[in-house]
Amino acid sequence: MKPEKCKLKLLIAEDNLLDSELLCRLLQKDYADSEQTVCRSGRELISELASGEWDLLFLDVELKQDSGIEIIRSLQGGAVPPVIMITSHNEFAVDAFDLDVVDYLVKPASFARLGRAMNRFFERRAAASKQLRDNLILQTKGLSLIIPNDEIIFIVSNGKKSIIHTEKEDFTVPLLMKEVESIVNPESFIRVHREYIVNLSMIRRVKSCSSGRRHLLLGDSRHTAVPVGQSYRENVERILVQDGGQPRLQRQR
Repeated sequence: MKPEKCKLKLLIAEDNLLDSELLCRLLQKDYADSEQTVCRSGRELISELASGEWDLLFLDVELKQDSGIEIIRSLQGGAVPPVIMITSHNEFAVDAFDLDVVDYLVKPASFARLGRAMNRFFERRAAASKQLRDNLILQTKGLSLIIPNDEIIFIVSNGKKSIIHTEKEDFTVPLLMKEVESIVNPESFIRVHREYIVNLSMIRRVKSCSSGRRHLLLGDSRHTAVPVGQSYRENVERILVQDGGQPRLQRQR
């Protein structure tokens, strides 16, 4: 079933006017609030993909003189949204699914068949959202680095790079701290210093020094102590207080 009041940015790459109008009418029944943009050629498709963020692409396999499959294949690793292939032929199905498309529709698609394809899209999006919540996902050296959030102890700045510390190993990534901060799940991590991001679940105690400075004592095997920056202190204290105003952590002096 589709989520309530779902608004989507839909890109439709279809060179046949009648086919595109039919698809738009079918989509309008359940997604009237969504934005629909139609492009007629491979050049228009590449331009639209480069100019905005799209939730879903409906792609005709044969797009005038261009191959929809070859266009997506050439853009792999770039900003390509989930794809539902549409075609008048079955013989492209294997090539399409090699590209990990959401679904493969044979024209003319019925409202019920389109609905099943959309359900697959929403299921995939929900799974991707959960993966983003539960993992830190980074692109480095052309590869995807996926680290479960619960394995990360803290992240520290190292010049123009950042080092992700886990119990088993450390990972150096070519990202500034502000870039890492924009990627991590704010429900799991907190910026506590200009050089440190800490996993909230790893914080065990707050240690106050005679100088007034504070450190967070972590629950890793190295008993890491991470400094709290003055400009981050108010936010750290706010986060580390439970409902009712009671401290969630012990303090040491």
